[in-house]
Amino acid sequence: MGRVLKFEYWYGDKLCTSVFVDYGKQSIEIKNFTDDIILQAFGRRKVVIETIDEFFRERVFPETRVDCKKLLAQFGFKNYDAESIARKTHGILFSDIFWLRFDDECLNWNDIKKFRKEEGFCY
Repeated sequence: MGRVLKFEYWYGDKLCTSVFVDYGKQSIEIKNFTDDIILQAFGRRKVVIETIDEFFRERVFPETRVDCKKLLAQFGFKNYDAESIARKTHGILFSDIFWLRFDDECLNWNDIKKFRKEEGFCY
């Protein structure tokens, strides 16, 4: 049996997309809770297993960032793994209010707003 991944993509307090990935079966189930493709995690993209890693890479700092090794050490990581970084940061960026909640988390928008404020984000 392969690894299974479940996560949700939120815009503030609005659930936009839920994602279920079964790496063993190489299957992906996506449920969008909005018709607005701008708010959907993948819009109209065809989603395959590789798309999931690309998505996480879009939601975290780039592997080519000058201080990447320093940031990885701060998170307790030895290697760059976009999914692991997204789990630590919830995929939060300075430029938007989208965020990720993984299946083992009990977070809500108020928790994310508090985290953003503590980290000095603009929203």
